[in-house]
Amino acid sequence: METTFFTLSPQMTISEAARVFKEATGKRIQRAFGLIVTDEQGRLVGMLSIYDVLNLLRPKHIHIWGEMHDIDVSGYLEEACRRVKPIRVGDIMTSDVVSVSPEAHVLMVIDLMIKKHIRRIPVVENDRVIGVVYASTIFYQILERLMDVRTHLAKTTVRSPLLSGLTIREAMRRHVVHLDTDASISQTIREMIRFKVNAVIVAGNNNEALGVVSRTDILSAYYAGLPIDTHVEDVMITPIIFCDINDSLDEALDKMRINKIGRLYVFQNETDHAVGVLAYADILGMLYRYCHKCPKSMMQPKNSDEGDKLVNYFRVCELMTPSVHEQAETDSLMQVMESLITAQLRTVLIREETGIPVGVVSTTDFVIAYLHGVSPEAEVKSIMSSPVRACNQDDPLVTAIQKMIFGDVHNLYVYREHHQNIIGVLSLADIAKVRSGTCKSCLESRKIDAVR
Repeated sequence: METTFFTLSPQMTISEAARVFKEATGKRIQRAFGLIVTDEQGRLVGMLSIYDVLNLLRPKHIHIWGEMHDIDVSGYLEEACRRVKPIRVGDIMTSDVVSVSPEAHVLMVIDLMIKKHIRRIPVVENDRVIGVVYASTIFYQILERLMDVRTHLAKTTVRSPLLSGLTIREAMRRHVVHLDTDASISQTIREMIRFKVNAVIVAGNNNEALGVVSRTDILSAYYAGLPIDTHVEDVMITPIIFCDINDSLDEALDKMRINKIGRLYVFQNETDHAVGVLAYADILGMLYRYCHKCPKSMMQPKNSDEGDKLVNYFRVCELMTPSVHEQAETDSLMQVMESLITAQLRTVLIREETGIPVGVVSTTDFVIAYLHGVSPEAEVKSIMSSPVRACNQDDPLVTAIQKMIFGDVHNLYVYREHHQNIIGVLSLADIAKVRSGTCKSCLESRKIDAVR
């Protein structure tokens, strides 16, 4: 094992942790892929890997980027880095860390690394971390014993399936986050941040779905003054609204609209185990990919004499909500939370005293503030995100969808003429009403009358 190693604190921001990663890499021959997290007494509390950080940067719908070579994604990485920097290590670290004692046999360590798919294991003695054993260190220490073994690498071809139909099976995300009934609100928030989800399922002893907890539910708990260690069972919502894996996206959209919810859990064969989750962003991501391949799409090359066809494309102003919910930057968190809950909104525009929009506060900002113990009486400007993400009212709808899907946001504020003149807001739910990401002639958008 190596007795000289770098550690992180749960209270460090990702920006501070990045500096430690860089320093650790400079001190070792190979790059650091993960660092141990310890408390003030040197006790092991978690592990932060580069994949934990990269997962925060990865857009949810990155899988459709490869099929659209003409999209402009410049600036997305910079914006993602800006959002990630203030997140704390303790919010996303893996807390269930495998460790070994100094007496552990090397073969037992190898077995643990293979079974758990891990590269490093802390060595703990008397509740304190005294060293780290790395898979690379073990491998190169026994390299000479392996030099007579010939390895043949098989070549594997991975093919991406093409869109075969607008059904839930193809659009849903298969990763569903489950928590036990006795999990705390703080643990729930950390899982939401770590896996970039807006809701988690509360499961029973047999992993059956009992209820669901969303960021809105946690916002209500914050507003009600519940302790952060309250069991998630006490704030979950039942029953769960679900859909069948073979249902059409039209059926799913209807169910979400009727029940006024932003996601459906997916079940198969009428079981009580969720096999996936479907949200507005997933549906629009699929429709966006579908429209991108359509010959009528504005993203396809056009002849010079086809310019007049632009009238067939939706504009942001046609679908946006022509009103904006606003608060002053000096309002308290309690005031803004009450406003969000009453109006059933996800975001609020924040203006300074002169009336200039300076930021946005969302349910996500409140959830993180709750986790970090921010007083509900603090001014909202202390947790708001800035600058305001916005688009022009005359922008083609497809460009707004690009910003929302690849920027992992559910709302864009809409301005007229200049950025300070905010006149409305565009949400994923607004866009989903027309079943189209680009044009009015799209076959799917003709079903709008059946939805209304």
